Amino acid sequence: MKKYPFLLASIAAAVATLVWLSWQRQSELAGQARRLAAAQAEAAALRTEQARLESDLRAALDRQNITLVTAAASTPAPVTTNTTDPGQIIAELTRLRIRNGPTRVRDLQEVVFRLRTLAHTGDPAVPAIAAYLARFEDVEYPVAGEAEPEPETDDPADPADAANRPATTAAGKQPPDRRTQRRGRLQFDFLTPPSLRLGLADVLAEIATPAAEAALADALKSTGRGIEVACFSRKLQVLNPNHYRDEALNAARELLVKPVALSGKSPFDAQQKAYLYSVFDFYHDTSFTSLAPGMLVDPQGRLDRDALGYLSKSLNTEQILPWVYQAFTSGGLTNVADRSRLLQTALPAAGRDPYANAMIRDVLHNPAVSADVRGMVVRAMAEDADRRGGRRPDQEVDVAGIQARLQFLDQLRGEFTDPALTKSFDRAAKILNAQLEPPKKTGGPGAGRRFKPN
Repeated sequence: MKKYPFLLASIAAAVATLVWLSWQRQSELAGQARRLAAAQAEAAALRTEQARLESDLRAALDRQNITLVTAAASTPAPVTTNTTDPGQIIAELTRLRIRNGPTRVRDLQEVVFRLRTLAHTGDPAVPAIAAYLARFEDVEYPVAGEAEPEPETDDPADPADAANRPATTAAGKQPPDRRTQRRGRLQFDFLTPPSLRLGLADVLAEIATPAAEAALADALKSTGRGIEVACFSRKLQVLNPNHYRDEALNAARELLVKPVALSGKSPFDAQQKAYLYSVFDFYHDTSFTSLAPGMLVDPQGRLDRDALGYLSKSLNTEQILPWVYQAFTSGGLTNVADRSRLLQTALPAAGRDPYANAMIRDVLHNPAVSADVRGMVVRAMAEDADRRGGRRPDQEVDVAGIQARLQFLDQLRGEFTDPALTKSFDRAAKILNAQLEPPKKTGGPGAGRRFKPN
């Protein structure tokens, strides 16, 4: 062992690095758990305080003989408002500023209380709300106790989805790739509103009269923010299913084609295009696929992943590959991560689509690409088909697709003499051939069943 001091030192360094990374990951998870617990506690406190404030509001309005639009049941609240005039309430909301510190929860409660006051006032509050929305002003609020993000697919067992969402799209579309989502899931529902305008939209949706619906529709047509187009269209879909479909799609289309300058202060504005594309996803509309391909590469030479995601969900892989190939080979896209994302989009069609094969060849023949990366690309063709975990005994095998990949690997093998790359070809072929064999059954009758005591 004395002959290999460098090897021993390298092993020791690697072990130490793994221990340090494990400790760091545990610390990060503990921190996330603490933050989640704090957010949940804050959300519970806000819900309790909201119930108390609504009870106090009912008592105050009853004394003034004002009829409430909705009912609320809770315990006495310590906070009251000095006015029930909608215009004055909105003016108070514009002056409220919420900052981190000991008064943060209380300030959020004040915002919620005033919004609830407007909602309980009903139709008389609509003109003041509409007037504020028409001024294109806003007040941003920190989001506390966020609701669960909306899932990317409808739940067929949820009656709300069946009643309030448009009909589902035809089968055969490429599923969203959760591994490559850049900013996480979009959020549409909040425990507390992230801005005054979105809070007032919630109020209009709760009032739910023809006047409130018209005010919300006007706001949809005039807003320049993606999150508002997405949220307003969803609320209008609940109020009057599919009646405002064209208005919502036109608003999203116009802002994608002619973007407006945003302040950039809100984190939701960083997801402007993602929210706009979500409107097309919401209505299962593919009309923008005629324009989105021209937006795959932005003026800064970066991949527009929002446009790519929309195309991937709206069309089959083979349908979008001509545009993906054009962006990949145009020379305007130089970022390695962006090119890798396009190649990942093409991998499912490897072997059977000429555009996918051409992109793979481009990488393998590129002298600037390292041998390790080229080997990973070859293995990825097999791993993508293998779906990372084999197949079930009842799962059908894409025999034609696997055979096409094997044939493509044979063609590539004849184009290279590099021994390391040849090993990658052999390994990929072995994985693909294994998928053509019948899956092995494990265990006898009843294997895998759990015994449940009486």
